[in-house]
Amino acid sequence: MNYMNKYKSWCNNEYFDENFREELKSLSEEEIEDSFYKDLSFGTAGLRGVIGAGSNRMNEYVVGKVTQGYANFLNKKFNEPSVAIAYDSRRMSKEFAQNAADVLSSNNIKVYLCDRIASTPELSFAIRQLKASGGIVVTASHNPAQYNGYKVYHQEGYQLLPDDAESIVEEINKLDFIDVKNKRNDNIINYLGEDFYNEYYETILKLIEDRNNKNLKIVYSALNGAGARPVVEVLKKAGFNNLYTVPEQMIPDSNFTTVPYPNPEDEKVFELSKVLGKENQADILIATDPDSDRVGVMVLHNGEYKTINGNQMGALLANYLLGNEENQSIITTIVSSHLIDEIAKEYNAKVYKTLTGFKYIGELISSFDKTKDKFVLGFEESYGYLTSDHARDKDAINTALIISIMADDYKKNGKTLIDVLEEIYISNGYFKEELLSFTFEGSKGQQEMKELIDRFRSLDSFDYYGMNYADKVDYLQDNTGLPNADVLKFIYEDQSWFAVRPSGTEPKLKIYLSVCGKDNDELNKKMDLMKKMLNDFIGEI
Repeated sequence: MNYMNKYKSWCNNEYFDENFREELKSLSEEEIEDSFYKDLSFGTAGLRGVIGAGSNRMNEYVVGKVTQGYANFLNKKFNEPSVAIAYDSRRMSKEFAQNAADVLSSNNIKVYLCDRIASTPELSFAIRQLKASGGIVVTASHNPAQYNGYKVYHQEGYQLLPDDAESIVEEINKLDFIDVKNKRNDNIINYLGEDFYNEYYETILKLIEDRNNKNLKIVYSALNGAGARPVVEVLKKAGFNNLYTVPEQMIPDSNFTTVPYPNPEDEKVFELSKVLGKENQADILIATDPDSDRVGVMVLHNGEYKTINGNQMGALLANYLLGNEENQSIITTIVSSHLIDEIAKEYNAKVYKTLTGFKYIGELISSFDKTKDKFVLGFEESYGYLTSDHARDKDAINTALIISIMADDYKKNGKTLIDVLEEIYISNGYFKEELLSFTFEGSKGQQEMKELIDRFRSLDSFDYYGMNYADKVDYLQDNTGLPNADVLKFIYEDQSWFAVRPSGTEPKLKIYLSVCGKDNDELNKKMDLMKKMLNDFIGEI
């Protein structure tokens, strides 16, 4: 069925309420094509899309059908399944969470529903504490305001792996909208409230040695999301009394009025934090994304606020947390900095590398229950970290606390995190990473992105800077020991590299670049040449 025929069938389907059908009829021809050229796909990252009417949109009917497929999957896999549900501050998040609870309870599945806005790491923690069969978080993470999403979790507390996601898709594909059961059963819906949140706080706080007054001055922004409650509670309980919050960004705001792109990777989200920081001479600025699984940091150094990027923070945390114990293990991804390998060597620690996606890190943490590995740190270059096994997803609340403790400790010795990072470079070599991101909207854009990836895949080598080409790894076709994935990595003899992959959550092609050398001047020269080489190859987009 082409997109126009599908659109017409939806307009005439009396299963949808009148307001929904009126919204459909108001769409322009361009909007119709984008809303119906495909069904919003369900995968290991769940659903994510623009809110609105259509098969390629986030709406109550798409959420209901997917939840029914998930319910059928759970009832086949478990005798008495249960699901924990959390939701963030985005538009329709609470409604989609209630919708999911209605469908699950209608299918005789016990539900633990957060009684207020809650974070992704709290959901991961809840699944494990409650021994639930799975979980759902309604969020679009750091996407713009017009998006929402629906992430589904394994019983161990990490996002679904491909096999389970494919099984759920099979169940979804068997369904029509009329098959969705949504007669809410209040008898099996339980609400997670203050007692649960306090249990989470105390679990996080067990990671630190004392809760005495800390001298560090912190400015914190929740970017209008779920971190406002838990990050502030944990930092205050840990003894950080010099805590200043950005008032405009501590309230739920589904429009993200002050930060249209609420991503802590983007330095622009710190503009209000910098103003407040300078007023109070704050040592550190911290921001978390709307579902509070990613955390970004800026540090006051020589009178100016400097960004610590995801790879740099991973290096700082590893350097701080590793000790003299045996079997220490760090888990990161194939697109994260190789600096972590050099740091791990100093401590005789292992480094495991997974595909992009914290679910693979979470899965590996769970496997450590059967090995001698001691989990110390999991991190992705995209500002996601975990320093404890209380959860199986990245946790900005846990990390905000550990980063603050680390910065406070170094402050006592007269150092900033920038000072410590320079010491790490002097000991291990200088590394620099950047990310190029190209957007491909709609069906035409998706085809163009595929063709570009195929162009990269067809290359035998890709020379730059007079550097000898060492290897190309194709994670889709080569035997890497990891699940197949549409990722290409080009590696050079000096251990510089770049990697190409399509985003799993946005219509974007991501190219990760990493160079290494003896000093910053050499790094900048290499990075500029690598970016020019790639932009010349890609051409006009």
